[in-house]
Amino acid sequence: MEIQYEDLGLQQNEIMLFRSFKGALFNCDLHYHRCYELTFIKKSSGQLLINQEHYNYSEGDLFLFGPGVPHSFKANNNKANPEGLVILINEAYLNSNFTQWSESYLFTLLFNKSKYGIKFHSQNCKKTLEIFHLFEASIIVGFNALKHLHTILFELAEAKIDHLLMDINIDSINNTIKHQQLETVMNFVNSNYFQDIKAENVAEILNMSYSSFNRFFKQKTKMTFFEYLQLIRLSKSKKMLIETTKSINEICFECGFNSASFFNRVFKKKYLCTPKDFRLKNS
Repeated sequence: MEIQYEDLGLQQNEIMLFRSFKGALFNCDLHYHRCYELTFIKKSSGQLLINQEHYNYSEGDLFLFGPGVPHSFKANNNKANPEGLVILINEAYLNSNFTQWSESYLFTLLFNKSKYGIKFHSQNCKKTLEIFHLFEASIIVGFNALKHLHTILFELAEAKIDHLLMDINIDSINNTIKHQQLETVMNFVNSNYFQDIKAENVAEILNMSYSSFNRFFKQKTKMTFFEYLQLIRLSKSKKMLIETTKSINEICFECGFNSASFFNRVFKKKYLCTPKDFRLKNS
C-alpha cells in the first residue's frame, strides 16, 4: 500500500494547529506528516492501520504519532458520523524547546516513544481531553493556545501509556523502506510470518545468495533476519493477546512459533512479562 505525505496546513512559523474531521473527512488513506499528531477519537469505532499493523480503536481513544509515522483511520460505520479531533505540533518547536535540557528527559522519552505510535489511557489524560473540547469550541487561541499545549505535553509526559503501536520505530523503518529489496522482504514476512520461513527462502526471492542476503539485511536493519522475523511474530502475538480470546498455545503456533516454551521465553525477554501476564494487564 502506497504511503502518502499529507499537508494539513501547519506552517513553518506556527507552533500548532487544531483540526476537526467529521463524517466522510474522518476516513483517510495511509499517510504521514512532518509534524507530531495528537488525535482524539470523539465519536467512532473502527480500524487504525499504522505501518503494517491493524488495531481496533473506539470512542475516547487518544493517540500520538511522531513525524513520519504512517497511519490511517477507517470507521466501521460512516453513517454514524464519525468524528476525530487533531492537534498538529511543529517538530522543530518541540525539539528545540523540550529535548535539550537534563530536566526535560520525560519529554525526550515521550517524543522518542511517539516514533512507535502511542495509545494512551484516556482516563489518565483528563486535562488533555478537556483542552481538546476547548479548542473545538474556539475558546482558546493565540498565546492561550500555547499555554494549553504545554499543559497537554506535561500531562502526556507523565501519563500511563496503554501500549506502543509498533515494535520497530519509524527511524528504523525510514532507513529501510527506501530500499525496494527490503520492502519486498518486509511485505513477504508480514504476509507469511506464521509459516516456516527461513533466510534461504527470502534470499531466493531476491535472487541473492544466502550469505549475501544475510550481510545485506544486517547492514540495513542492524539485526539478523531471524531477529526481525521474531520481532514481527512477537508483535502479532501481542496484538492477538489483546484482541482475541484464543489460548496462548493457539496464538503461539498461529504466529509461527513452533514451541510454547520458546515463545514464552522470548516474549518475556522482549516485554518483561509472560504472555499470560500481558493479557491480564491489558484485559
